[in-house]
Amino acid sequence: MLFPFRFVLSIRIGAALPHSFCSFSDAFPSSGDRILIRRENFIRNRPRLLKRNEKSLLAENRQGIPTATDCATLVLFCQLGSPSAEESWVLFTQRAKRMKHHANEISFPGGRIEQGESVETAAIREAEEEIGLDRNDVELWGTLRPLFFGEAGVVTPVVATIGQNVEQLLASLRCADAEVQNIFMASVSDLLARIHYTTFRFSGKSSVDKMPFFFRMPIFHSTKPRLLCNSSLVNCPEKFRIWGLTARTLLEALNAFLPEDAKEREASELLRTAKADNSC
Repeated sequence: MLFPFRFVLSIRIGAALPHSFCSFSDAFPSSGDRILIRRENFIRNRPRLLKRNEKSLLAENRQGIPTATDCATLVLFCQLGSPSAEESWVLFTQRAKRMKHHANEISFPGGRIEQGESVETAAIREAEEEIGLDRNDVELWGTLRPLFFGEAGVVTPVVATIGQNVEQLLASLRCADAEVQNIFMASVSDLLARIHYTTFRFSGKSSVDKMPFFFRMPIFHSTKPRLLCNSSLVNCPEKFRIWGLTARTLLEALNAFLPEDAKEREASELLRTAKADNSC
């Protein structure tokens, strides 16, 4: 996933700093107690996430016109447990091992946006095809900013929730064996308890992007997954490692539910880490 950042750096105007740093928030608490997957939080925080910045600049310049490589994914949350012990969970799939690209990797339901489709329609359609999700049982909350997954394409996450008959809907999900080998849920508290980051240093070959470029990528671990559906062709692992584009997407979605003071904590962490990297 290095190409997108190189291309962002190449078009930056007046890039005179010796180092550039890009991060995906370290502002989370050590547990999921403060991350409330609630619609009002999403509505309040979404404008902050959609502001113009380096990570969304290229996508905005493309005027929102989908191409053959533009994709949409569905980030589906739900609440499980008794009212006194309710927890927020998020749904993942594990791609089939015979897939041509990204086989066995953890992902969100999703795929290419077809001609004339909206992002939301594409995300729901792909979820119907991959896991048998009934669109009538899903409440769409909105899109997040586009994320880059290659030299020419972007993926736009769509945040949604299951509001009613949660257990009944989850029990009805089925794997499309050609695309999905496992469907599972992970609790937000479990994911945040084991999040860590890997820092990359990248320098391009052209005269524009030779300067060192640091960025951090999140990695999540689901150690107590709840298996919903398992393809008859494979065995289900006891835990899952979530990285790459899926981890970036998850972090963007969870950022939508951060409290208001998270922005200041994030800025402080970015400054601290940037100074540490520049001193290396």
